Amino acid sequence: MTDDVDPTPLEAIKGLQAYEHAVTRYRSGAALEALTGIKTVTEGIDTLAHAAVALARRQGASWGVIGDALGVSRQNAQSRFGQSAANADPPAGSVPPAELVDDELLLVPDYPGATKGQKYPVKVWDLADGDRVAIVSDVWGNTSLMNASERIWRTIHERWPNSHVLERWPADDTITGTPGAGGRYAWSTGNGGNIAADLDDLARRGLDLRI
Repeated sequence: MTDDVDPTPLEAIKGLQAYEHAVTRYRSGAALEALTGIKTVTEGIDTLAHAAVALARRQGASWGVIGDALGVSRQNAQSRFGQSAANADPPAGSVPPAELVDDELLLVPDYPGATKGQKYPVKVWDLADGDRVAIVSDVWGNTSLMNASERIWRTIHERWPNSHVLERWPADDTITGTPGAGGRYAWSTGNGGNIAADLDDLARRGLDLRI
């Protein structure tokens, strides 16, 4: 066992021993007793999952990498485990600043294969932890980021694969988002939805968009 592994959750995972008992009770027809055992198993796995995520963060894993390991999105992983792993996050200023790798007007086709479309400003940043963030800005006169979400998401991922798409809306917009430098910020879900961005987390990872 390495020094940075917390042994406490390993005790909790003893709940896995309840698995065999739960299976036995289920096979014998004792459904409620089986469910009690399953509850113990689930709690043990959840405890270990939180500990493993915190350890991964201490070892420098990004939320995107953690999400991939769990089979969920970066946003879902951070939403579920972010609070319990907060103490494992590196402090702001302890990592190199994000690197701007592209800054261009991206043509977003009106439909797949179209040669005409609308252009949106996109800045692409590489973070020290390996994540890539593409910030797309709303443009007056264009289809809104929300209504063009799927087309923008698809075009950005064709141009910069595996990017996390961060929408930047005007500061006075009513869109759900976090106030920051030059507007309000929200993660695009790619289907017209968005999730308010945690700008403190981005700052800790080298991309400071706070006011």
